[in-house]
Amino acid sequence: MDQIGHMKWEHGQTWYRVVGDLKSGLTPLVVLHGGPGACHNYCEPIADLIAPSGRAVVLYDQIGCGDSTLLPDAPKDFWTPELFMGELELLLAHLGIQDKYLVIGQSWGGMLGMQFAITQPSGLQALIVADSPASMKLWLS
Repeated sequence: MDQIGHMKWEHGQTWYRVVGDLKSGLTPLVVLHGGPGACHNYCEPIADLIAPSGRAVVLYDQIGCGDSTLLPDAPKDFWTPELFMGELELLLAHLGIQDKYLVIGQSWGGMLGMQFAITQPSGLQALIVADSPASMKLWLS
């Protein structure tokens, strides 16, 4: 049973899709896609692999891409990691899973996940980082 919706917040709407049942008793997995600027679509195979276990998987399009509010006129300095971490926190609360969840981040999503995790959010049970540099300085060199 998929749940599709939008979370309204100060910068517009964030589109999300929950694959499975958030009340299954298993800790839900939140997928952070790459980009920034990509959208959730290429991460659907993650949900296809995990959801049959009974664990709910949350896919969403970060603000500025996909089915979320696009902000083509936003200034460059608007697009900060803090913006995306705030969006994630709001989405977790919107879905009622802020007290217990897992995160997998791919590429930019992994970098976002690492920066989010160092704030030590109380509900984060685990972080999986896939294909993400831990240091942009080292990666660029």
